[in-house]
Amino acid sequence: VRDVARAQPGPGRAAFVARVSAAIAARGRVPLVVAGPDVLQVVAHAAGADLVAVAAAELHDPATMRHAALRAGLAGARLAVDRLEELVEPSDRERFARAAAAWPTRLLVLADKPASARALRHVPHLLLEVPALTALERVEQWARRAPDAAPEERDAAARRFELSAGQIAAASALAADHSLSPAAAARHVSRRGLDELAQPLKGTQGWDDLVLPRDDLAVLRSIAARLRHRETVLDSWGFAGLAPPGGGLKSLFVGEPGTGKTLAAQVIANDLGLEAYRVDLAQIVSKYIGETEKNLERVFDAAGASNAVLFFDEADALFGKRSPVGDAHDRYANLEVAYLLQRIETYAGAVILATNLRQNLDQAFLRRLDFAVDFPMPKAEDRLRLWRRHLPAAAPVADDVDLERLAAHRLSGGSIRNSAVAAAFGAAEDGSAITMRHLELAVRLEHRKLGRLPPAADPSNGA
Repeated sequence: VRDVARAQPGPGRAAFVARVSAAIAARGRVPLVVAGPDVLQVVAHAAGADLVAVAAAELHDPATMRHAALRAGLAGARLAVDRLEELVEPSDRERFARAAAAWPTRLLVLADKPASARALRHVPHLLLEVPALTALERVEQWARRAPDAAPEERDAAARRFELSAGQIAAASALAADHSLSPAAAARHVSRRGLDELAQPLKGTQGWDDLVLPRDDLAVLRSIAARLRHRETVLDSWGFAGLAPPGGGLKSLFVGEPGTGKTLAAQVIANDLGLEAYRVDLAQIVSKYIGETEKNLERVFDAAGASNAVLFFDEADALFGKRSPVGDAHDRYANLEVAYLLQRIETYAGAVILATNLRQNLDQAFLRRLDFAVDFPMPKAEDRLRLWRRHLPAAAPVADDVDLERLAAHRLSGGSIRNSAVAAAFGAAEDGSAITMRHLELAVRLEHRKLGRLPPAADPSNGA
């Protein structure tokens, strides 16, 4: 049992607060579930009183509820139930359902996110979803919470990071306490929890670091442009009604390992000033029924505030062609796919799914994508560019190095990078410049690592 003080919910909440207030005052015994960001402050304001919140798992306990009701009565507060996410076991949910059905008045239930209302799927209820703050409302929140910060810095943080009012309050306090810029503080707050679930892609690579055919590079730039200008096009120009819910983008990157799929995701994020995270679907898919969905939910919930670019590797782990449903595990696998598709389509940022082979993916899934980009193995002239890029100007390179000869080997950009680094370490060990001997040895070892015999260099342009 805990107390929640009534507080002003801040700009942009008046219409929703009025709606919640009317629902609380309406007659009836159907539980009212209010879910979304800043729900405690919004509901306390709508109720016109402080709240006494009881964990959902305690609703069936008469002693706890008598204590909470007495506490609320003495304080002139409103009794509410929260922490639906703690109802994990079916027995917990059944107990809660029985207690909710027997509650003598309208039960007020609070949840941080609408998905938590699944605990009430066997209980008739009214669900009101707290809307996320718009960009303008976030600007107003930042101005209210950090009046001494430079307006342009506040505005940049507000538009880049889709924080709740509570998160903006935490970020502004962090900025004041540690002399951080609003954007730096917002980045710190938004990343809480995401680093535990996904691997951040770090680096300063830009468009010049991508070696791809011109048409494929143009598609990647189109993805960045859609993300950069979505607020102008969707909100200011009125195209929101014609766009999918959430306003995000779903893209597929197809290519062999090392052809630049991960690098491209990082370049797009760097171009937009966003964070990028790699999620290995092969690792996140759980052998335990129900766990995959929970893992994915945690990823999207954590990524939402930072508007991060999410790069899902090994997409065919979930989206591969499926055999007919034969048992409960097959049926649940289809539910996992449906859940991920739903979260992708409502995610406001960019979701990139990567696979080695397009033909491994279900055609029904492919039709729901916004973009598909192929990452072919580089041709000889592209490999030459990659070799030049992966031998830094500061590196001591011997005169006998023949980059055109090296480019004749059919290697991906990732393999060329690995070979250049391996040759550099070999030269450092020898105490010499990087010679052709070091590079050819590294290339042979790279071929062997890939499980193939080192072929003779093929000088053909299409190799």
